Amino acid sequence: MKQLVLVGILTGALAGLGYAREIPQQTPPTTGQKAPAASRAAASRQAGGEAVLGTITLPRDVMANGEKLTKGTYVVRLSSEEVKPAPGTSADSEHWVEFAQHGQAKGKELASVIPNAEVAKLGEDKQAAPSPGQPRVQMLKEKNYYRVWISKGGNSYLIHLPPA
Repeated sequence: MKQLVLVGILTGALAGLGYAREIPQQTPPTTGQKAPAASRAAASRQAGGEAVLGTITLPRDVMANGEKLTKGTYVVRLSSEEVKPAPGTSADSEHWVEFAQHGQAKGKELASVIPNAEVAKLGEDKQAAPSPGQPRVQMLKEKNYYRVWISKGGNSYLIHLPPA
């Protein structure tokens, strides 16, 4: 508990200095209940208004929404840009995410949002969702794309990026 208080104080202090955009926020694990999309995003809001999902390292250059992202470390955060859901899907099944370095967005891509309770239904590999704060970047489909898999707030965010 003391650590959470200290992290909150440190984050608040850094937010005043403008550095909080680069510090990933961690939330305690949920009890499996799915929070509404608005409260999930609000739970990890930062000074800049974006919710940080985690920090990843891309081992190669990739394409995100038609833009090249060079290999390196990025903060992945939810974008405030709205997604018009496809017919037959729920409003919170997809969300735009941004890849940021040094507080600046370098690219964006659409992420599929899946409750962690439903992750076992995803495919043949039946992998468990990564632990919160431990995102995965994996080369899949005969090296046709990278999958960025981030678990936060009881949901998995799956982002697919083809190599550049």
